[in-house]
Amino acid sequence: MSLAIYFGRVVKQLREEHRYSQEVLADRASLNRTYLGEVERGVAVPSLATVAKIATALNLSAAELVARSERQQ
Repeated sequence: MSLAIYFGRVVKQLREEHRYSQEVLADRASLNRTYLGEVERGVAVPSLATVAKIATALNLSAAELVARSERQQ
């Protein structure tokens, strides 16, 4: 599996732990909800800027978010 799939799984897991809907997380990260869904499914590969936005919305550093994704492999 690709890192994008692992990243998406981690984002979804963290979103659910925070009890955010996709719409709420997308709003907090200034992203389109449809795009966030694509990231969660591993269809879209986010840029570094987008990783940082998602991490901030989840109260994490971008480094921690990526590290959690890498640990899933």
